[in-house]
This record gives sequence, C-alpha cells and structure tokens, in this order.
Amino acid sequence: APETTNGAPLSLYSTAVDEVGMDIYPGFIKGCDVSVEMVRLTALRGYYSEVLCADCTEFLEAAAVYGPCGGIGPAGHDLVLSADTFIYVGALRDTFEAASRALRPGGLFVFTAEEIPGNADDGGKGFMLRRDSGRYAHSEGYIRQLAGGSSFDIAVVSEGFVLRREEGCPIDGKIYILQKRNLF
Repeated sequence: APETTNGAPLSLYSTAVDEVGMDIYPGFIKGCDVSVEMVRLTALRGYYSEVLCADCTEFLEAAAVYGPCGGIGPAGHDLVLSADTFIYVGALRDTFEAASRALRPGGLFVFTAEEIPGNADDGGKGFMLRRDSGRYAHSEGYIRQLAGGSSFDIAVVSEGFVLRREEGCPIDGKIYILQKRNLF
C-alpha cells in the first residue's frame, strides 16, 4: 500500500523511519518539497521511490491522476502525511480537495497545523499570517470546515502539541488525523 508525504520535513520523516526501524512498503513512498536542497538531501536517504521539487497541492493533484503506482487510474493512496508544512500555506481548500482525490476511501490525511494564538483576530478567514514569525496559523474550526467539505471525517485532534521551538520558545499546534469517507 502506497504512502505519499508532502512538505518541509521530508528528511525528518526519513530519519524517523530509520530510527524506529519501520518497514514501510518499500518502493511506494513518494514525497515533495519546494526546496531543491531538501529534495536532494531526502533522496540521499533512500526511503522514497520518488521525491520531487513541487508545491504540495500540485503534487497531490498528480497523485490523484496517476494513482499509487504511477499508472493512470483512480487514486488509491493510503496515507497523505504533511508535518509542519501548512505554516507556509494560508488557504488550504485546494490542498484538502487534492488530498481527498489522492486517497482511497478510508485513507488517512495526517498533518500538523500551528494554532492561532488565543485572542488573535483572523478576520473571519480561519487562518492568519503571524506577524511575529511570518508563518500561517489555522483555527480548528477552519480545519473542521475544510474536512467536512472535502469528504473527510476527523478521527483525531491532538491538543497541546509542540510543533517546534523558535528561539527556545515552544510553538504550539495540533496534529489532525482525517479519514476519507467511503462515498458508497
């Protein structure tokens, strides 16, 4: 069963696989990053059957068209994993819709999202560009709205997760696990 990853921490994902010793369907893990250097470093790890320099939404659209093994046909990916990626993307509707098209019914969309600070005003959009970091944060309500509109059920929302540290300060976020609905 294939897996698709997208976003910045490709090499971190590879390192985690290496440290845990997971035997994950060799030859069927595909990934992308917008950074040529990250793609190069990740390819050296040898865990991915394909690593592309691409925008995550475009990458997922291609995964939906070409299916899990590269052949033309319906998508059937089991997992789309995106860790600490959406801090670079504000509006996520197209990405959610592309992930839904790339996954088989029952497939999982697992990702992290930085939380909007408690009393910050997002202007009613559900996401905001943080002035202090220049990164995007997303509200849980916005994520829930997108999930429902993209044929996903929310299976898990992990609260109080530290995504990373910036200048020694924790940056809080959430881990979301969405499952694509069986539409039949």
